[in-house]
Amino acid sequence: MDYFLVSGIVHELHVTKGYEDVAFTDRSKNLIGAASIAAAAIGSSTSSTILASSSNGAEVQMEFFTCRVNDALLSGRFYKVDFREGENIDFVVTSGYRFSEVHGARNPEQCLIWSIPYRTRGNIAQKKHDIFSSLTVSAVASILFAIFSYYLESLPLAECWKNIARFSALSFSIVLIVNFLSRWPFYKFSYEATKIFEAFGFEDPSMVDLPKNHDRADKKYYKRTGEPRPWLVVPLRYRYEASACKLPSSETVENLTI
Repeated sequence: MDYFLVSGIVHELHVTKGYEDVAFTDRSKNLIGAASIAAAAIGSSTSSTILASSSNGAEVQMEFFTCRVNDALLSGRFYKVDFREGENIDFVVTSGYRFSEVHGARNPEQCLIWSIPYRTRGNIAQKKHDIFSSLTVSAVASILFAIFSYYLESLPLAECWKNIARFSALSFSIVLIVNFLSRWPFYKFSYEATKIFEAFGFEDPSMVDLPKNHDRADKKYYKRTGEPRPWLVVPLRYRYEASACKLPSSETVENLTI
């Protein structure tokens, strides 16, 4: 898949609400999402909302959009589309039949990046995050199981501790395996995220961790601008430090293949 960087002023922006099936439980959602984008293109928000209605707990509400940048027609979806008509936005896209599909967007003036689910960390950053999270959750779970089993044991103290140690080791292993297996299907998205960050111009795209760096970058931004920092956080929209990400050149980024 080849990623391209399209930069310019946003025109003819149409936005409508829909749902993203983040667990891939319903293949028909791909078709429904396409119908939602088509409805957005003609400005029919009511029709697209009905088409993209939620049907299970694995879906999160998203906003589907279409727009024109220079001569390119773009379509995509984010949790919240809060860039506006007339703003200068960078889009990472893949070519399509009529609309190019948007995989990430950036406002270079505000140092904001919009992402879609599971494409927020480069592959190395994602691996480190998954290992740390899995070990932490497994350790906490085994400790809680040990405490619980301690109060249930009515054996002599020495035998009791042996049973607790065996049970804790077993529970740690089980929870660790479950964590790794549950995270593995989504790990492939980190490679896509790496290529997206590469198109944006990050110096080390495989190490980019948007959720981890957002808070620090957000504080620096509002300290620099002097604006009050909002207390509400928009999911899947992240602030980045300008020094870590190059501004795009006048040429389109090509041949970023995965």
